[in-house]
Amino acid sequence: MSFESANSPIDRVLQILTSVAYAGHPLKVHEIAEEVKQPTSTVYRHIASLKKWGFLQEVRNSKALIPGPIGVKLAWGDFTILQLIEKSGGALLELAKLSRESVGVFTFWNGDFISVALEESDECLRCTFPIKSRDLLHEDISARCLLAFIPGDQKDEITTDWNKKYSIDLLKLEKQLESIRAKGYAVSEHDSWDGIWEVSFPLSTTSDGKANGVITLAAPACRAAGRGADLIQMTRNSAWAICRNFDVE
Repeated sequence: MSFESANSPIDRVLQILTSVAYAGHPLKVHEIAEEVKQPTSTVYRHIASLKKWGFLQEVRNSKALIPGPIGVKLAWGDFTILQLIEKSGGALLELAKLSRESVGVFTFWNGDFISVALEESDECLRCTFPIKSRDLLHEDISARCLLAFIPGDQKDEITTDWNKKYSIDLLKLEKQLESIRAKGYAVSEHDSWDGIWEVSFPLSTTSDGKANGVITLAAPACRAAGRGADLIQMTRNSAWAICRNFDVE
């Protein structure tokens, strides 16, 4: 996104918020400063206030910034998403520490596939969750996992949109979704990004068993080798823990 020079303090603050909102992944302060064309010292000062008021928050260990709880409430105003944020945090942090890998919770909102919570690995070599390319979103393992378990009308709306934009093979996609539903989760070593191993579990947060979100663990394929079964079980346990927070098993 292109930013013009801003003269008023309010405009500069809004540019920072807009930069983080459009990124779709955690941003470092210097990245924000470069994008909004503001001095790094100015960006630091504004970010301090935005963090204080809950509009921005830091991802653990990396110091990168994502929308904070107040920013999420203001931007989305969706009670289901707010619940996902509030009830997944503890389990997500525990999974990141136990697995030593990066984990996140995602959901569909207004036609986009968005992250609602992220915890990055402590390892020097670690996966991050970059911007979901809209050209590859229909191939993303996390998006497909959630698509397999959401209500039928919502699934049809999303697949119809994907087909209009990318002319996807709907029959092939449905077979993939059937396979994910049969297994109960999705796993892939080579998906949108080569060399990344991912596993995703749906978060069934309603009594009818339909999913409102998905929890995903991502690891470098070289480090996941030989650990796949353990990482799958860890992620499954975290998904169960989050669902128990909703009183849904």
